[in-house]
Amino acid sequence: MAKYYRVTLGTIHFTDNGAAGGVPCRVEVEGAGVLGRTKTGGTQLAADLTPYSFVSDWDRRGSSVSIRPTWLTTAVYDSVLALVNALDPVSGTLQLDLVGDPGSHSLLVVPRYPDWLGGPARFRTGRVFEPVFNFVVKSRVGTP
Repeated sequence: MAKYYRVTLGTIHFTDNGAAGGVPCRVEVEGAGVLGRTKTGGTQLAADLTPYSFVSDWDRRGSSVSIRPTWLTTAVYDSVLALVNALDPVSGTLQLDLVGDPGSHSLLVVPRYPDWLGGPARFRTGRVFEPVFNFVVKSRVGTP
């Protein structure tokens, strides 16, 4: 099973040209393994001694997610920087869509300040190699 995702942050696709139809970059998402899991509460016995367990989705609010593309073009990298820098630091959120074999998730995230831009990235001939973008999950899209 592949561990890589197709990533969209706001309107920016992590591809060679930042558009949906571009060649996708290989992107690892650290922290995505716990997204979408369920949690089970304690088991209670009914009057007839039938056990009941309570299961609910765990949306992982407050979890850290690190986006780690192998490379991005400098144009896409600069677009990500501009998108995050334009956010309202108090109430701004971004939609982060992750699509891949490990599972697909659509999340609302905020930058993990002060180190939302992890490093050290390497720059060479129009490409940025191994940049890291750190975010905190605020909620899933469609949940309060």
